[in-house]
Amino acid sequence: MVKNGVWTPRIPDRAGSTVLESGTLSNYEGYGSKTAGPNLTATSNPYGYDGYYTDSESGLCYLNNRYYDPTTQRFTQQDPALDGGNWYLYCYSDPVNITDPSGLKPGDLFDSMDAAARDFAFYINAKSISENREYGSFIYAVTVKVTHYSWKSKYVKVISWSWKKGLFTNYKLTYQKVMVTTYVTKYSYVNPKKGTSDNVGIPINWLGLKKKVAEIHTHAAYDRNYNNDDFSKQDISNKYIQYLATPLGTLRKYDPSSKKNTVIYTDIPFDPHHPLRP
Repeated sequence: MVKNGVWTPRIPDRAGSTVLESGTLSNYEGYGSKTAGPNLTATSNPYGYDGYYTDSESGLCYLNNRYYDPTTQRFTQQDPALDGGNWYLYCYSDPVNITDPSGLKPGDLFDSMDAAARDFAFYINAKSISENREYGSFIYAVTVKVTHYSWKSKYVKVISWSWKKGLFTNYKLTYQKVMVTTYVTKYSYVNPKKGTSDNVGIPINWLGLKKKVAEIHTHAAYDRNYNNDDFSKQDISNKYIQYLATPLGTLRKYDPSSKKNTVIYTDIPFDPHHPLRP
């Protein structure tokens, strides 16, 4: 990493935790408590456990939507979507195989398909690589009703009287609180389905209950016998937009309408045994 104009070598592990920085080894247990290495200070590298930004004073990890406390092994705020039975649970109590950089999880809502796909990749790619098993899911769209209040100005006719003018009409500026309702499109993904080392079926959208818009899967661990850092022909053989989380640590997107195959993110969990990783 580059900090204050100075290049500082840092080596992450599979989940993204900084385990070696400038020759100093750091170790973390599954839920993020540091077991070895220097104490975090205001001038040290703030990206440690799982690559999360860690506050040097409180020790809390910032996961974009809320803070995580490694000492209590729980989030400090509720899940924004209020989904499931435990709104403070971290990584479904499986932090060894799952990371959660957004503080969200399957079923939570995102502003775009790409954002939902990225969360899927962070959520399951490390586990997919560790187990050498592919995982598949699909992304769906939902329409969400958003209500907020605003102030609307209005002139009100007021009849007044004075000794000089008698009865006269005046207009007074008033403000009225009104409720405004809009509808926005959000995106999420269903719980991933586990497959084999080289294949996975996408979960069935039973009775078409969800508005499916894309499919996403992982390609397990690095395999030198074939290129699993890109889509296979079978992956892009249907009508849906496709996303792929690779062992290289890239998230690819294929749009069947334009036939474009692009890398949209390069910061997801990767296989440390991949020859193209430092």
